Amino acid sequence: MCEVLWIDDEYKKQDSVISDADLSGINITPFESHEEGITYLEANLDRIDAIILDAKVKDKKDDETTNLECLRKSRDYINSLPVDLRPPYFIFTGQPDYMGNDMFVESYGDPYKKATDNEKLFDDIKAAVKDRPNAKIRALYPKVFELFKKGFIDQKYEKHLLKILRSINEEDFTFEDEVYFNQLRQMLEVAFRKAYKVGLLHEKCLAHNGSKVTLSYATRFLSGQRVDDEGIKCNKTHFPKLISDHVWSIINITNIGSHAEGQVLNSV
Repeated sequence: MCEVLWIDDEYKKQDSVISDADLSGINITPFESHEEGITYLEANLDRIDAIILDAKVKDKKDDETTNLECLRKSRDYINSLPVDLRPPYFIFTGQPDYMGNDMFVESYGDPYKKATDNEKLFDDIKAAVKDRPNAKIRALYPKVFELFKKGFIDQKYEKHLLKILRSINEEDFTFEDEVYFNQLRQMLEVAFRKAYKVGLLHEKCLAHNGSKVTLSYATRFLSGQRVDDEGIKCNKTHFPKLISDHVWSIINITNIGSHAEGQVLNSV
């Protein structure tokens, strides 16, 4: 699943584009204006694989008019990014006067016509991003990244997991363990809170309505082990031994560090 930013003031009138893209392996995040889209891009540059731009778009969300100038502004911002971080962009328009317009094509490339070129656009996006590092990682671990798409883990952690997995798969990728191990610990904390909310984790493994996690208790409980301090034991083992061992490794390696959405109590 590749991640695509779409800037189009009328995207809400084109629901089928987003659903069809999803079936094609493309997850689209849409915005109505140049300002909103570029702000999102700045904050999520690590996770955006490609960008779809409307030919005429609003500058700001509350603007009533659209113009070609905002396309130019979006293009210039994208082109200003470092080459290794710069996502490819595609012009997707319903304006027939831009199709075959030599001046437009020279400035922005060949546009894709809405309703006519949708499938070609999807195919060309996937071809353009298939060798981008983050897109490769998502393709290798699709079920993992579904967790972010479905909201199981907040998307703000996705960029950290991408870096962790890239360090495993790319020999020349620099791995800053002090940073990434702490982020991995935070994702583990979030997962335990989710387990609590859906009824898999005993309330004695958490405190203050789930805002604080005792990682050692939570791991023992989901591993089917008795939590002696609280006198509780899960009737079903949710963590097989291999998963349990890996979770304990994460806890032990990252015992000191940061916390996500709350404090950790007596981690080990």
